[in-house]
Amino acid sequence: MVAFIEDDGTVTIHKKSCPVAGDLASKEGHRIVSAKWSKHFIMSYLARISLEGIDRVGVLSDLTRVISLVLGVNMRKLHIETHDEIFEGFIDLYVHSTDDLDKLIAALSKVKGIERVKRVEINEK
Repeated sequence: MVAFIEDDGTVTIHKKSCPVAGDLASKEGHRIVSAKWSKHFIMSYLARISLEGIDRVGVLSDLTRVISLVLGVNMRKLHIETHDEIFEGFIDLYVHSTDDLDKLIAALSKVKGIERVKRVEINEK
């Protein structure tokens, strides 16, 4: 399996034998990454992280790439707002353990422009 990262950050999965994947690889090879399916969806729990940082072109794409492709975490909800070149928001995602959540927070903290990442409680009505 290979994944193609679109301009808007969405990801499309293709079989390696897919002719579309071959065409994308030849024209947009820098946007192709390996992909694999996780078998752990049932044994996961919902967590929320809040994020703050410097807004820039591509920051959301970088965040979702780390979450989805690098760490293989499934997102449920994403809310980001920007004001005066600063962004803040939260992401609800499914993790398998607190260790996985800690690894995710550490990885997101390394993304350019991220000032703060922390776990927060989900207060849905």
